[in-house]
Amino acid sequence: MPEIRSLPAPTQIVEESIIGPTLGQEALNQRFVIYGEAGLLFVVINIMVALYMLKVVLVAIAALVFKSFLSLGHLAQLGGSIDLPVSQVNLC
Repeated sequence: MPEIRSLPAPTQIVEESIIGPTLGQEALNQRFVIYGEAGLLFVVINIMVALYMLKVVLVAIAALVFKSFLSLGHLAQLGGSIDLPVSQVNLC
């Protein structure tokens, strides 16, 4: 069985820096800004979806009203009426 080894790859340090205590505070401050922007975006998207759905609901309600008028018009033309079914159960 052949021997498996890693290929030699030279490493080279490109940049070296020291992290100070203020970096943590900057990250915390930036976190609040990012959360605020994300929250605002969430609210704006929800408002846009609600407005879009409002249009859809209004169109559906208008279609139902139109269908009701058509159905009542056909019933009136044929001399029909809308009655509730009467139960044939004897309660005594």
